[in-house]
Amino acid sequence: MSKVILIMSDALRYEIGDGPQLLTTEFEAIDPDQDSLMSAEIGFRIQNYNADGDELIFSNTDKIAGTFNSQSGTLSLTGKASAAEYMSAIRLIQYNYTESSLPSDTVKIVYITLSDGSLLSD
Repeated sequence: MSKVILIMSDALRYEIGDGPQLLTTEFEAIDPDQDSLMSAEIGFRIQNYNADGDELIFSNTDKIAGTFNSQSGTLSLTGKASAAEYMSAIRLIQYNYTESSLPSDTVKIVYITLSDGSLLSD
């Protein structure tokens, strides 16, 4: 089995009061051995996650359902769908910060992991 390949090269610049903003518009996913994925996890690196303010927002699609866990800072997506459908769904995820203040020059690192049911992406 081949691993899922992830490519993400854009960065979101967010300022307090912006409201929900797309997390990424350039994300790509390729599953070399099959065009079917089962799940994805999108989350904040724990060292820069603020459970009181950071959130990831996802609207379910016909094939992919999402649940955000505010304690761990992870958004779990599940459902059998093509790599292209997961790619499109991930491009629709929004980031929002709900607190009224944020230390200046705060950097948030978000990871994305995909699974075809057998292997996880790097």
